[in-house]
Amino acid sequence: MAIFGKLNRSDDEKGPSSLLPDASVPADRPGADPDICQVSPSSLLGDEPPRHTYSKEERVGALVSPETLLPRPPVPQSRGWNKYAWGAGFVALALTLWITFLALKPQKPIPELMEEAKAYQARGDNVAASILFKNIVDREPENSEAHLLLGKAYVATGALLDAENALTRARDLGVPAAETVPLAMQILIDLDRHEEVLKALGDSKLLLAKVPSETIALLLGRAYLGVGNTVDARTQFNIARSKLPGPAMAGLARVMLREGDTDGASKLLDDVIAKHPSTVEAWLAKGDLLRSQEKPTEAVAAYRAAESLAPSSLDAILSSAITLIGQEELVEARRELRKARSISPSSHLLSYANAVLALREKRYDECREWLQSVLSVVPKHMPTVYLAGMLNLTVGNLEQAQDAFNDYLVRFPGSIQARKMLAIVLLKKQRPQAAVDIVAPLAELDIKDASFLLVAGEAYLQIGSTERARALLTKAARLDSSNPAILTSLGTAQLAAGAQDSAISEYEKAVALEPANPFPYRRLAITLMAKGWIDEALAVAAKLEKRMPESPEHHWLRGLAYSLQKDSVKARESYETALKADPTFFPAAVALAEQALSNGDADGARARFEALLKANPANLDASFALAKLDATDGKVDKALSRVQRIVDAYPDNVTGQVLLAELQRRSGKLDAALGTARRAREADPLNPSAAELLGKLQLEAKDIAGAVQSFTALVNMRPRFLPGRLQLAEVQNSSGQRRAAIVTLQEALALGPGNAHTFALLVELLLQENQYTEAFDVADKAKKQLPKRAIGLALEGEIHLAQGDAKQALVAFKSAILLEPIGRLQVRLHQAESRLLGRDAPIEPLLDWVKKHPSDGLVQLYAADALVRFGRIPEAIHLYMALLERDPNNYRVLNNLADAMVRLGDPRALEYARQAFQTRPNDPVIASTLGIAFLNQGKVAEALQVLRKAVTLDPENGEIRYQYVLALVKIGDRERARTELSALLSTGKLFPQLAEARMLANKL
Repeated sequence: MAIFGKLNRSDDEKGPSSLLPDASVPADRPGADPDICQVSPSSLLGDEPPRHTYSKEERVGALVSPETLLPRPPVPQSRGWNKYAWGAGFVALALTLWITFLALKPQKPIPELMEEAKAYQARGDNVAASILFKNIVDREPENSEAHLLLGKAYVATGALLDAENALTRARDLGVPAAETVPLAMQILIDLDRHEEVLKALGDSKLLLAKVPSETIALLLGRAYLGVGNTVDARTQFNIARSKLPGPAMAGLARVMLREGDTDGASKLLDDVIAKHPSTVEAWLAKGDLLRSQEKPTEAVAAYRAAESLAPSSLDAILSSAITLIGQEELVEARRELRKARSISPSSHLLSYANAVLALREKRYDECREWLQSVLSVVPKHMPTVYLAGMLNLTVGNLEQAQDAFNDYLVRFPGSIQARKMLAIVLLKKQRPQAAVDIVAPLAELDIKDASFLLVAGEAYLQIGSTERARALLTKAARLDSSNPAILTSLGTAQLAAGAQDSAISEYEKAVALEPANPFPYRRLAITLMAKGWIDEALAVAAKLEKRMPESPEHHWLRGLAYSLQKDSVKARESYETALKADPTFFPAAVALAEQALSNGDADGARARFEALLKANPANLDASFALAKLDATDGKVDKALSRVQRIVDAYPDNVTGQVLLAELQRRSGKLDAALGTARRAREADPLNPSAAELLGKLQLEAKDIAGAVQSFTALVNMRPRFLPGRLQLAEVQNSSGQRRAAIVTLQEALALGPGNAHTFALLVELLLQENQYTEAFDVADKAKKQLPKRAIGLALEGEIHLAQGDAKQALVAFKSAILLEPIGRLQVRLHQAESRLLGRDAPIEPLLDWVKKHPSDGLVQLYAADALVRFGRIPEAIHLYMALLERDPNNYRVLNNLADAMVRLGDPRALEYARQAFQTRPNDPVIASTLGIAFLNQGKVAEALQVLRKAVTLDPENGEIRYQYVLALVKIGDRERARTELSALLSTGKLFPQLAEARMLANKL
């Protein structure tokens, strides 16, 4: 029995996807990069020379260095330090030592100590004052005045927690609320405990305690602003405005800043400074505004104006220091920090400023300790949380950096800086879609921050949203036309959009602006090579060599150029020279390995990566490359062992886990592969490669529901990744979710230009739903989007065939062949002709195609099957034998060859039928063919056994059941034969031997 049905579908069963090559999806993978390699122009990690690792996420991380972004964040709020800080806390010993010293001296009378302490306090020496007041309250615990003054001294020195305790004790001892409440509430605000302020000031008893209403309103305004409630903050500042105009109007300006009304805030601050020039709060707000506008010089001037009004203003001094740090004026910044230390040595704000300086100077351990000292006092100090994110990003602790920026955005979702830095983290983690999700809410607005637009553009570029990326990067370039990083990224976006000339123009501008940065040179050279302008690319490499003679980059670029010129000798020399300049330069090693492989020298390729490992034993890329070479050579166990060692040494390396799972699958260990892939997904739930691999393995393990879940996760991570959507649609269809599969494919086409696979699969599913109009719409879209491809016309032919209109199908297939003559279309054309002409459909064009294309197995098999149907069996056998020479284990060819020989009475049929059965023992059609071959050679017992199995495997197949009846007749079991035949005929099913079966029934 020939495989014309289930194994070689008829024209009724074939779908549009049969027109396509066997690969179900394109070869590109999530995160694939069209460039050979990419490199960060500068390292985030300090003084060592740039490492030559090439990835989009490193490039973006370097384009916007976290150390250059230390803005003064909004009113601080956060969650806590435990997720993103380490190190011992800062411990101040001065107070304890002084108390111990005083305890050893003869004690002065309390009144004398009080006068002495007050004198110190009046002179601004609050450290000495706090020591004396502490001595007094230890000796006289009920002294309310000493507790009050001690609290004020602690506030001045920055010891806010101690100040809070002292003021609480003073209040308990009877000090009026009017003296303790305002100071205590401001302490809570400084400690970011705004909710406690709102709760405490909501107590009506405070009004009875004669706390001025305007003071309460001012404190409430600051607390509401601290929790992000600008509406109530505005109300409270307006209440305070009549009696405290300066501070209240400064508060209103901060409300406007929080709401994004920069112009309104600027005008209000100018007004309040003009009317109330001695308002310290207004000058501080003015400095913050100027700093947010990237006007550091003017900002420092505003802070110093505030300091001139209040020489002990820690906010003014530290704001100046932090701004100066950002401007690299470190000597002046340290002078400001010393001044702050003399005023308030225990202030957590001083610790924060020291952390900023430590990060700028790459003293990372010290930075951690300063941050820890802040968060041990103020666990919700949001500037410190933000700075912790910056520190962790700088040193490569991406998970902790992500936690910190996420926490910051919980409190300040509108922060441009925090969104920018979180997006950089996500890009470095190869999660471009997640980065897009972060920047998208602000990218839709009229943002004037060029560096934010740069990162947003990069994120969109990496998910394939080229036009959106171009728009954002063009806007960034207009805002900052002298930024080489922006121009380089814009060039990349232009290149992705096919605008090569525009890309070259942008790269050339970037090179001119930053001659010592190799990245724009590389992009420019590669773009010129893509246009075939090899000499121009070599000129770019020469310029790079002049600027950076020690770099391996220019040698590598020359190698690429020579490779394109087919000069393998010069190319190899250039790559070798690049490795001499830097033995760890991975791209050159890859290029040399590829040369070796193209020459059949697998050992030479392996030697290249072994040399890399010798130069840098921690080079995981080289280890992975060696493992892949081993697997390609068939040494899967060796590759598996190598990667297993890497995964054991680096259990968090998801790339290693994914490769390990692939190798486990290749070695037949599907369960182990599934376990490894699941661990990879758990280790990095947003890694698209891990999600895709797990989905494929689940599909192979028949876990369709799990595969749907994994591919759905892949699509959510990379909505514009077309192969992911195709795979999701295929598994949805396999699980019976045809409508969901159609929606998935329609969404894929809505995202951008489709490919032939998407169009074909969608039309096939629509035809199964009898949605012909929608199917024609898809075919029209295919013709428009792929005008040089035959897919649109071919799909029209498929739809016409599904509607029973073979004549129109014939016209469509002929037009498709004129556009793109391929074998599959020849087959569909003959099938359409067969619909119209039956056995008169000409087969000679197919045979001519086979002669001209002897390697086209699809057409050759179809033509052989057609020859059998037309009774031209010897010619068919000749084609089958030719097919077997190329593919000796093809079960379909073996079966159909055996069937043809059975029809011809050729005894070799049994041999080929057995081979087919050994390949596919549970296929009912193949079992039937073997049974008939046994029967024709008189081996009735064997025939009966195999045919019984075939009937069991496919009880609905009338032809197989009839062959079983014939076997029963041959062994003389007429009773069973009559019973089986009667049951078969009672089903009413049609099969080729129906008339013959009815005649046999009459005889039995």
